[in-house]
Amino acid sequence: MVKHIHLFFVALLVVSFFGRVALAQFKPELLARKWLKLAPHVIAGVLLLSGSVLVFQGDWLAGNFGWIIAKLVVLVGFMIAGVRTIREEGASRWRWFGVALLCLFYISKVAVTKQIFFFLADRLTPAIPCRLWIFVGGSSRFWSDARAVWP
Repeated sequence: MVKHIHLFFVALLVVSFFGRVALAQFKPELLARKWLKLAPHVIAGVLLLSGSVLVFQGDWLAGNFGWIIAKLVVLVGFMIAGVRTIREEGASRWRWFGVALLCLFYISKVAVTKQIFFFLADRLTPAIPCRLWIFVGGSSRFWSDARAVWP
């Protein structure tokens, strides 16, 4: 149940961030409304609270918990990049938006893999291209061919 709440608020955070960026670009005067100023803080608070409950519920502090610290550090980076995205104008806004998206990607990838340095893999595994191929309508023949190409 807590995991579903956490994932719901992750999705809500992403959608609200995109919405606030769109408002900052096209209707910045709407960002002055009180509920639009308060909503990101409520969403982030529930997200951090549910994440904390998940950490203690799953007993993740007993083992290797560097990935949790990495997520928290990059979350702070996302918050900084998000604020800069909303406040900046022009090309600078879109650079900060890109940084914020990279932070979101990193956080989500670390949440799934539990690996801080997932991007330092020395070679591709066959699972990623094969799953993509099967998803778009490929055959199992491609799976056996890919296993022969990528040991």
